[in-house]
Amino acid sequence: MRLKATATKYLLPSASTTSQPLLVTGPVPPSALISGNSVVGGLLSASPNSSAGITANYKWYRDGKAITGALGASYLTTVSDFQKRITVSVTLTERDGTKTILTSPAVTIAAGSMTVPALQIAGENVMGKTLSAVAFNTATGVKTSYVWLRAGNPIPSATRSTYTLKADDTKREVTVRATFTKTGYSTITVTATGLTIFEGTLLRTPTPSISGTYRVTKILTLNTGTWDAGTK
Repeated sequence: MRLKATATKYLLPSASTTSQPLLVTGPVPPSALISGNSVVGGLLSASPNSSAGITANYKWYRDGKAITGALGASYLTTVSDFQKRITVSVTLTERDGTKTILTSPAVTIAAGSMTVPALQIAGENVMGKTLSAVAFNTATGVKTSYVWLRAGNPIPSATRSTYTLKADDTKREVTVRATFTKTGYSTITVTATGLTIFEGTLLRTPTPSISGTYRVTKILTLNTGTWDAGTK
């Protein structure tokens, strides 16, 4: 479009000038966008929203398939969305019934974050006693695996929540490392504060006795009694 202006004055010739061309277009339609925390358990929000004379309706999609019940302006992601592409369709309805349907760019849902559990060791730090790993504040559905450590090194086959102390543990620090996993969430590894292990106390200490005839050429027998298992 151009604008032409003409100027006139009494007894003088008229003069005209024309503007530079101007491109005229219709109104630019809004874009649908997703904002928020795109991780498992994160809250996503869609725009645009309803405004004067315009009603917005929403439908959320996971990898191109409609998510059941997800019809609001916001959507709380779940484990089912992990590593999936989430989009939202926004239908704008004007007062005269005119509808405009907008589809957002996709966002890919990353792993969520769990609350870091607390890990402690319960039990008596004395050789022969059994220690237990106790975790607090673990989320529902979390799987836990354990590795017991002696002086910072993994103890062979010690991969349960309990561990019975052995002679090799005395005067060394023993601790436990727990790994917490849950589908759709980042893995967490926690190591408990270690315990220095003390020597144990024998429970059965019988007094040895000698039996037999106390004469030359006779055989005497030493009876040591029954001591704790493993005593030499």
